[in-house]
Amino acid sequence: MRALVLAVVLVFLVAALETRADCDDSQPRLTGFDIAPLVVDVSAHDAKVRCTMPVQKAGALGVDVAYCSLYSPSGQLGAGAVGECYAYKPVTGDAWDGVFQCDITIPAGSEPGDWLVWVVELYDANGGSDMHGYWDLPDMGAPTIVSVLDTSPVVTAPGIVDFDLSSTSVDVTEGDVRVTCSVAFESPAPLWFGTCQVGISWCDLVETAHGHASCDVLVPQGAPAGVQSIYVSIQNTLWAYASMDSATLEEHGWPSSVEVADAAPDVTVPFLTSLTIEPAVVDPAGDPTLAAATFAASGVERFGFGTCEFDSATMFFWKEVSEIGPGLYRCQIPITIGTTGGTWTLARVEITDHAGNSSTWYNTDLVALGFPSTFTVGCSAIPEPALRFADVSTLAWHAFAPADRFTVYRGYIAGLAFGDLGTCQSDRDPAPADTSFADTDLPAPGQSFTYLVGVRIGAGPDTLLGYASDGSARVALNACP
Repeated sequence: MRALVLAVVLVFLVAALETRADCDDSQPRLTGFDIAPLVVDVSAHDAKVRCTMPVQKAGALGVDVAYCSLYSPSGQLGAGAVGECYAYKPVTGDAWDGVFQCDITIPAGSEPGDWLVWVVELYDANGGSDMHGYWDLPDMGAPTIVSVLDTSPVVTAPGIVDFDLSSTSVDVTEGDVRVTCSVAFESPAPLWFGTCQVGISWCDLVETAHGHASCDVLVPQGAPAGVQSIYVSIQNTLWAYASMDSATLEEHGWPSSVEVADAAPDVTVPFLTSLTIEPAVVDPAGDPTLAAATFAASGVERFGFGTCEFDSATMFFWKEVSEIGPGLYRCQIPITIGTTGGTWTLARVEITDHAGNSSTWYNTDLVALGFPSTFTVGCSAIPEPALRFADVSTLAWHAFAPADRFTVYRGYIAGLAFGDLGTCQSDRDPAPADTSFADTDLPAPGQSFTYLVGVRIGAGPDTLLGYASDGSARVALNACP
């Protein structure tokens, strides 16, 4: 009778897997939203608010990341621990049908008033997304305002009180020159981020002492000759900021520009001389494969930075360009199970040299130059971990590429009526990453065992446990550790 009961469980398991076919064109979907509490007091202590995001996703890959952010009354968007948060795994259910939660910390002394839920967004591993925010969350019946109280408010904005440069004129004919920016500021909170920009070059300010920060801007050899303007900005950990451009710096009587001399400025723009895309056809089954665009460009004395954009019918990726040799560059994307099938297009390539000369080639430009501009992602069926008995005492199933390990549950047929999937048998499985489990136990007379195999990906919970007869996702009452 054991084999008969196993077949019933098998039907449920396979039905769950059939919705997760290869070449995942599906998009994540936010099915609701909540944030709580709706009123917090930051007079003396930090406060936390929790974003709750129920999600659904079809296809081979579930929701990878859920994101939530707040916007303060003065319009300063928070980040890091302030103003936004990320959730990387569900607290209930799974990545295909579950609930993600994350906490935003609003520090003591933050700006009082109504903070707006700015953006709530879901991402899958292929770049698919679902974005919502203050503009449409009310249509879902979701709250969008968190009231922040502060009975003893303090001035949160920093102020720049002095600025200086180590030099206001440089000659880069023979090589790079560094210019030190020094900023004095007043702020009720420590410096979180700041920049000093000279023309096209910039550096990140570092707080060297209370109220003082500095950094070195590298003015490169080959930079354009002439007057380069200055821009400086600071932002504290309360997300208040201050900035000054050249005109404002000049009004204060502080250095506002750098005179750059260069007897041999580099004014040559990059020019694409060759490009290949390999492989031309990618099979996403099995281990991840890298699809790479490799190209050569002339006119680049020293590489600065670059980006590529790869587009499919439903999603796109931005990737940084890396220099892999003199005049040779590459950008690449991983193609995994669930990647959108069909034709992918290299939509854009951009490269900027150290002197700031930049060129951009769009897909139509690549075609006009006679270079390849597409590659194809083929679809291969994901083998289903079909459950069966390999012999009288060995449970077996097919390999499932995304799985890091499998969990085995054994119960009694009578428990199915109550949603009891059984107890975890993983402590009896010496090799949880393989595709078999030996069980020599026999049920009591008149009883029958049921078996169910779950999938674990990384540190995440069980997935692919299938669905109950009412359509709800199965949840193991006694989940494996």
